[in-house]
This record gives sequence, C-alpha cells and structure tokens, in this order.
Amino acid sequence: MKTEAFSLFSRDRKKAQEGVSAALLVAIIAGIIMLYIILLPASERQELLDLEDSGSHRGRSDAVNKSFLLEEGNLKINPFERVEDIELPNVYLIEDVNADVIEQFNPFTVRNGWFDKTTKTIQFPIPNLEDTDNLILSFNVQKARGILTVLLNGEQIYSFEPASPNVAIELNKNRLERINTFEFSVSGVGAAFWATNQYAMDSIRITGDITDRSRQEAQNQFELTSLEHESLKAAQFQFIPYCSHLGSVGRLQVMLNARTIYNAVPVCDDVVRIPVLDILDEGPNSVVFKTERGSYSIEQVKLLIDAKDQRSYLQFFEVNDKDFSSIRKGDKHVNVSIRFVDDGEDKKADLVINGHNRRIEQDEPDFSRDITEWIEDGNNYVEIVPKDELRILDLEVFIFEKKK
Repeated sequence: MKTEAFSLFSRDRKKAQEGVSAALLVAIIAGIIMLYIILLPASERQELLDLEDSGSHRGRSDAVNKSFLLEEGNLKINPFERVEDIELPNVYLIEDVNADVIEQFNPFTVRNGWFDKTTKTIQFPIPNLEDTDNLILSFNVQKARGILTVLLNGEQIYSFEPASPNVAIELNKNRLERINTFEFSVSGVGAAFWATNQYAMDSIRITGDITDRSRQEAQNQFELTSLEHESLKAAQFQFIPYCSHLGSVGRLQVMLNARTIYNAVPVCDDVVRIPVLDILDEGPNSVVFKTERGSYSIEQVKLLIDAKDQRSYLQFFEVNDKDFSSIRKGDKHVNVSIRFVDDGEDKKADLVINGHNRRIEQDEPDFSRDITEWIEDGNNYVEIVPKDELRILDLEVFIFEKKK
C-alpha cells in the first residue's frame, strides 16, 4: 500500500515539473520575441506591428478630418524590361575551291594538204564564269606534222609544233565568255603536193578551279519583344573575324535587316563594333554575313545592349508648416492608399516615399500604408517602381486625425 502511494506521488510531482518546464520555455520564447521586436529599427517595427498595412483593405476606418495631399487615378505603369546582351551562334564562311573538268570533247583530226583540208570548231559554255579560274585546255597528240594553231573566240592562243604529245594551254579569263569557240587548224605543206600535215588528238578537255560560294554566306536571326525594343537606349553589333589565311581573304559584308552595316576587309582577330540602334526592329531581326573571297570564322557575335533606366511613376506633394507641426506633435498622420485593378494578378512594385522604400507584393486590389514617419516639411515625393505592369485605379496621399 505504501509503495502504491509513493508511486502515485512521484508521478504527480513529475507532471508538475513538466508543466513548470513548459511554462518556463514559453516565457523564454515570448521574451526573446519581445526583445527582437524592441531591437528592430523603427521603420521595420512599424511594418511588423501596424495592422493597417495588411494590404487587404483600402483607406483607414479610424481616419477623421481627412485632407488630400495627392490624388491620382487611372494610371498604367510599364517597367522597362531588363534587356540582356543577345548572343548569336558563331558563323563559318568557307571558300570551297575544287579543280574540276568543265568540258570534254571527242577525238578529232585536222589536216591540210593540196587535196584534203579539215579544220575543227568546238563550242563550249562556262555557266559560272565569275566563279571559275585557272582554266586549261589540254589534249594528247597521236599524229603530229606541221604547226598546230588554236584560236579562242577568234584570237590566236597557240601556234606551235608541240614538243611533246601532251599539250596544255592556259586560257586567259579575260578572253573567255559564257559561250566560247575553239578553232583548230594545221599549217599547209607548201609545194609538197604529195604530203599532208595533220594532227590527231584525243583526251581533249577543259579543266579549271570552281569556287562553291554557297558556304560563303550565312544568316542568323534574333528577336526583340516590344518592351525590349522600347527599352533600348543604345545598341552595338559585335563580332570578331578570324581569317584562315591573311593574304587570301576578301571583303566581308554584314547586313542587318537588309541594310549593310559593314563592308570591308577586316583586321583579322580584332573586335568589330557597329552602332545599330536605328536599324533594329521589334520582332524578328535578320543578320547576314558573306564574303567574296577567302574563309572566315566569325565568333563572339553579340548584340550589345544599353537599356534605359527603369520606368517609374513619380509625383510630388507638399506638407505646409502647420500640418507638419501637427504631425510632429502626433496630432495628425499621413497615409498612402492604392487601389489596383482587381484582376487576380500579383501586384509587385517598390513604393518609395522620400527615399524610404516599401515593397508591395500582393494579389489583393487594395494597399494602405501609414507613412507619417517618412514625411518632411515642405516638398515630398511618392514614387512607384513597378516590377510588372501595374494598372492603378486610385492613388491617394492624405493627412488625417485618428478617432479618439
């Protein structure tokens, strides 16, 4: 019996100790919270304790003798977007030159004697004359007697007795046309009426270096939204041209939205920057690189952007000496109230009163804040710096007395 009584007493005492410990812990936590609030700066303590700053209602129910210092309505404030530099892919312009057979001809024979004279005329086209260089007429001679003469478009380009059976004749590009004519003939035998001069030729071909220009042009695109385009204060188009062979590159042309912004032989490996603000379009923008000769690797292609300062709403209001004196005595207070369009969207902005910043971040349509501690004698200002588009139905700054 004594053992049971002792056990019950121990349990009761333990519960009492636990209750005291819990109460002591709650008291310590409450003390820490109170100390934290006391040590906060006045402005932050006001935000924490001021129930009027909840953002869930408009105006003040305890305000009497209201006098408006500022009234505005139907405001729409768009922020300038933070526009970052736009990076574009590297561009490779390659001059692809290939040796190729432009035309081949069947074997033929030219003769010249008292009783037999045969010449040969051949026509051939060069479809891309401007992209064709180093043209050569070549053929093999099987029978050779006399002086062989070759005319190109009526002008003599060869008149010799070949020293070897393999003949190669360089063709002057200035004498070539899109459609060309060769005339082959052999010299006469003179008084030797019984003889015949002749040339039998085969493997007759025209070869040359053909430049494929399809890889000497490249195009990129980028886009600017309407807000990005509106935000531009300055813009430069930048690139660095790296050259495959310094002595073999031609002019580099760069076009932005079909307007030439660069057309010169660049200094290889040097950065190029071109002002282009007036050429940029809202929406798609097109950049074309091309060269007439040589190969380029064009890198660090960027649109460097200098954006305007962020747009904000700024308005001034005045507090006269009499009202300011009442404010200092604590008889009057000043409040700012904003009524947004009730669209369910987040309202994000910085509210600045005489340099003091208060963040607005809510989806409710009404915002109210006591700004008494931030008011100065004489001129004051209110600034709203939007983070997203804001539509404000009413903005009010008023001085009032509190109900007693």
